[in-house]
Amino acid sequence: MSSIAYITDPNMIDFHRLRGNRTMVFWRFSLKGFARFSEGDLFFFIDHRTRHPKTKEKGLVGYGRCSEIKNQSLSQAWKKYENKIGYNSYDEFKEAVRYYRKNDHRLPNQIQTIKLVNVIFFQQPVFLSEIEVPLSDRLESFTYIEDEGKDLSHQLFPIIKKIGVDSWMQSQNLNIDERDLERDYIHQKVRYNLSYIETKYNDRQIRILKNHTNGVAINNIYYEYHGNSLKVFLPMTSRSQIYYLLGIKTAIESIVQEINCDFSLLTNIKVDRLIIDLLTHLNVKLVNI
Repeated sequence: MSSIAYITDPNMIDFHRLRGNRTMVFWRFSLKGFARFSEGDLFFFIDHRTRHPKTKEKGLVGYGRCSEIKNQSLSQAWKKYENKIGYNSYDEFKEAVRYYRKNDHRLPNQIQTIKLVNVIFFQQPVFLSEIEVPLSDRLESFTYIEDEGKDLSHQLFPIIKKIGVDSWMQSQNLNIDERDLERDYIHQKVRYNLSYIETKYNDRQIRILKNHTNGVAINNIYYEYHGNSLKVFLPMTSRSQIYYLLGIKTAIESIVQEINCDFSLLTNIKVDRLIIDLLTHLNVKLVNI
């Protein structure tokens, strides 16, 4: 999966930045799913008001991490999120929707909402050209921040850390500091590294992961990231899978060296003493579901 940079309503940006909101909800008319963007990926805000002094490229002014993508009616969205959508009232929200419908001012039956958490705005804009990712001046919606299918957003963070967090946002959130940027930087590097590991889970294994974990996934590797540790879930529906799963564990440990990794094996079958002892020896937690 990959982070994206999306052209964002400047009024929405100002609404959330001035209030220091760390949770916000982006909305769009398209109800289609993204090909390579999902829960856990970063969503960067393109602000057309910010331009590179020489190239006139539009700048990125902040980001949030996607925690939910959902299609719903305007009334459902407002009832659930209220001003996290970026407006003071439901009437303002509807007027904005009508405005962006351009030639058709009827309200759509549904919109797509993208909930973003841990939102951060920058002191100055950052430009994708700084990591050699092109941004077309004709872009109308969004672009993936990637090269050959691999997310490159982690390369933006050394630049972002030099620029720093928006001072007004910091004044509204005294607990925000450079450590937030560092945690997100490490998280993106972890996701980049995990993208190189391919898993061949069957449908039953995938169902276990979806139904019994609260984490996010990349290449069907489901995990929880806690800032200084990574908790990875391994699904087992047959005893014959044990060594394959332990091979995935070894692969993850070999490429994710920035933080500690903890592993939990989730299974719906009876496990014999030999496997229990092996998991104990390898410091893998057994979870019967």
